[in-house]
Amino acid sequence: MSSGAAQRNGDSHADRRDRVGGSSGDAAHAQAPAMPPGQRALGALVGYNCRRAYLAVIEHSMKHMSEHDLRPTSFSVLSLVHHEPGLNSRQVAKALGVRPPNLVAIIASLEARKLIERRLDPADARSLGLHPTAEGSRLATRLERQLSRAEIDATAMLDDTERETLIALLARIWSSQ
Repeated sequence: MSSGAAQRNGDSHADRRDRVGGSSGDAAHAQAPAMPPGQRALGALVGYNCRRAYLAVIEHSMKHMSEHDLRPTSFSVLSLVHHEPGLNSRQVAKALGVRPPNLVAIIASLEARKLIERRLDPADARSLGLHPTAEGSRLATRLERQLSRAEIDATAMLDDTERETLIALLARIWSSQ
């Protein structure tokens, strides 16, 4: 519920906190690690926590990607093209939330490495679709498996339900933009 909706309904932040598990400090501090005073203000920010969690998770994943000279965005392009062959570069950019000009070098690099290839779109000869090569598909499949295990290791403090909830909540934030 938005704060505007809460105010229209006569619902305060404190009322909502009481319904979902106590005061703002009680629920958060019961599960969050103790932080030095200088970090408490930062620890109350969603962005700060997302960034710190990202850094913790990506540390586990980077060794697998770097073995194949891939960065997270390059892997994302390869995985998306593997699962949705035929997308054009504009569609890939939109799906990944990347500006099309920033994608040009990534696509060129993956193409030079023979992990993806451009093919004419049968429905529109003016458009080129991106397709994985056999090697690109094998690499995407192998890395997806390795990264899934690495993320489970990085989030070992969560059970499966908590991990699924975290993914769903994060997806709600970025997909609403």
